[in-house]
Amino acid sequence: LCGKTLRDIDLSQKVGVVVLTIRTTDGEMVFNPKGDTVIEAGSIVVVVGLREQLDELDRLAAGRK
Repeated sequence: LCGKTLRDIDLSQKVGVVVLTIRTTDGEMVFNPKGDTVIEAGSIVVVVGLREQLDELDRLAAGRK
């Protein structure tokens, strides 16, 4: 997921989660991030979703199917 925009990875469509906030590696909090926000290595992405959706996101982020 690193280096891609939220629009490119489209987490709401692919796994059904909603991205609330991204904490960048320099500590900046980006609330309600826009589609052109790039996920950088080391960033913390705060999402909400059902347990199954969060598990699917975990697999996607880890590169597992």
